[in-house]
Amino acid sequence: MMKKLLSAMTVLSVLLSIFVVPDKSQAASNYLINRATDGTVTAGENQSSDPPENKENVFDGNAFSKWFVNQPSVWIQYQFSGNQAYAINHYTIRAANDYPERDPRSWTLKGSNDGVNWTPLDTRDSQDFTYRYQIRDYTFSNSTPYNYYRFDIENHSGQSLQLAEIELFDGTQGEYTDLQPTITASGENAPHEGIAQVYDGTSTTKWLTFENSGFLQFDFGQAITLDGYAITSANDASERDPKSWTLLASDDGSSWTTLDSKTDENFDRRHQRNYYLLTGNQTSYRYYKFNLQNHSGNILQIGEIEFSYKEDKWHAIAPAIVFKNYDPTSKGTLFEQALPNVQEEAMAIVRKLCSILYENPNDIRLGPEVIRISIRDMNGVAHAAGNSTEKEVSISSRYLEAVNNSSTPLRREIIGILYHELTHVYQYDDNAYGQIGYLIEGMADAVRFEVGYHDRYAQTAGGTWQDGYGRTGDFIRWIDEHKHHGFIREMNASLDPFDGTSWNESIFQQLTGENVLSLWNQYQASLDHSSPTIPQELTASNVTQSSVNLSWSASTDNAGVAGYDVYVNGVKVGSSSSTDYTVDGLTPGMTYTFSVAAFDASGNVSALSNTITATTLALNDAVILNVSVPSNTPSNAAVYLAANVNNWNAGDDNYRLSKNSDGTYRIELNVPAGTTVEFKLTRGTWGSVEANSNGTDIANRTLLITGEPQNVNLTVQKWIDL
Repeated sequence: MMKKLLSAMTVLSVLLSIFVVPDKSQAASNYLINRATDGTVTAGENQSSDPPENKENVFDGNAFSKWFVNQPSVWIQYQFSGNQAYAINHYTIRAANDYPERDPRSWTLKGSNDGVNWTPLDTRDSQDFTYRYQIRDYTFSNSTPYNYYRFDIENHSGQSLQLAEIELFDGTQGEYTDLQPTITASGENAPHEGIAQVYDGTSTTKWLTFENSGFLQFDFGQAITLDGYAITSANDASERDPKSWTLLASDDGSSWTTLDSKTDENFDRRHQRNYYLLTGNQTSYRYYKFNLQNHSGNILQIGEIEFSYKEDKWHAIAPAIVFKNYDPTSKGTLFEQALPNVQEEAMAIVRKLCSILYENPNDIRLGPEVIRISIRDMNGVAHAAGNSTEKEVSISSRYLEAVNNSSTPLRREIIGILYHELTHVYQYDDNAYGQIGYLIEGMADAVRFEVGYHDRYAQTAGGTWQDGYGRTGDFIRWIDEHKHHGFIREMNASLDPFDGTSWNESIFQQLTGENVLSLWNQYQASLDHSSPTIPQELTASNVTQSSVNLSWSASTDNAGVAGYDVYVNGVKVGSSSSTDYTVDGLTPGMTYTFSVAAFDASGNVSALSNTITATTLALNDAVILNVSVPSNTPSNAAVYLAANVNNWNAGDDNYRLSKNSDGTYRIELNVPAGTTVEFKLTRGTWGSVEANSNGTDIANRTLLITGEPQNVNLTVQKWIDL
């Protein structure tokens, strides 16, 4: 649905104008640069008892690998490459995965510029690592750059020593910068569906313009080199999706070069992120512009546009992607037919899922050097396995064949599988898959839901939050969207296997302020897509000058009717939990239309009931009747008005005339304008009603209330009994 339909006319009136998002400051975050990344490692004991546990693991950036030696004390040395020297004044040591007695207990850090003459810099004694993978920080004073740094280390006890990681810092900071472009467009539906929403990091908002074609232009303020881009569909109305477009690039915003053109593109699902490679592009540009055409109708919309450029921070994530097909039959070729650029597409998926799970690349404490994607003739769908330096994602060619023979688009399913399985490669799991596997699988599917490769709108109520996969995954995505933005990322952080704590469900309460069962019940309610039945037999009663009472027969609903919305002249004026409602604040003498609709706790609303009309009573007007009576009228006689306004009551005290000093009678009536009053005068009974002068019955008198002041003089010719 459009988020602000009422602004349509405003947008239409300025359709040819240019809308601009003001320039934003670049979003940046700083981090300490680890200087120990590409140097030479030497140790007093070069060979471990297990070759994968060698000295290089200490400086490989992988917390799961370790250095192990069969000695209680040993030295390890790091030399910076290219004879570089740094004044290290801060370092970290991370404990390994097991056997605390092997942890470093005491050590001395030394510096040297020739590898022979050493200067002591820092000494620590009786150090403890209280849990596995714990990382401890140490700072000291040093202003002298050295090319070599050496740790002389002693363990706690036993004959072996081990550690997972050492980092060396000199205080220099790096910066991750997210460029925030200035955006212009052919139109927008501001403020809620404006151009700011096309580049805000979520497809739950969108850019919408009331035209079937339009443009979006991005000025990054500096030249960047694109290697791809992504367009994500919005929440509804697939006919508004872009069908065809051209991506242009420019150095000056005037002369344009075509980078990419697409025709007949489809977004099979809402919030689906389609990624497009720009293979071979090596040219940097400052300006980028999309000329877009929708599928049909007069509205164009996009949930999100993203740019992948070689200078962005996520390009720091660059594992080697190796593809191999182990199935020589025709079904083994299906993967590459659907995804011909496997390495580039998989890399783009890795970078996107990492941006969902982490704030910055520096936050990622795991991630292999090599990812192998294999097609195998096997049962099941897919799985990920491997060690800390190399992972393999195996995909079933049998499953791909079944998908290819179904109505499901094969490429879409493959991309969805890769998002799920590659999330397993990079997500935290608290080293507790056996206990919380449902959550680990749910997190992988939450990422898949987030990028639109599961259909969030097809989920149905039922099950539990611990069912895993899609049910748990969409629950996590729903919390991120509706309760706590960033929940997926923070939930992943809570599963950090290096923090010394065990995950438990209280994290839901900590992050959202609500316990998991409360959140689950709310999520379940959101999955009810069945509307109540239409209210029937709407009627109006007790009409006054300013109010009308409405009543109707009850609706039914699969989960129970929560209430009814009441509409006056097509506008909602209130709600009722019962089957009646009094509309007040109306204008006297006006005709109104009324209808009602039922709603349930999930927000589903029925169609409107039958429409009825009712006219409020007009304001009363003062009418004065002055009555002269026959001379033979008894001096103590009481005179009454018997009329259609008092049910022809011949002796109604509310309609008794007052007697004037001159013997005449008077009454003031307050009757709505437009009313015709029929009446006769009596002395309290129908046996003493007025008559013609000859004693015959007199016809009913009539008086139309005009709405203007009226003063009416009347004469009683004869009383029928006198």
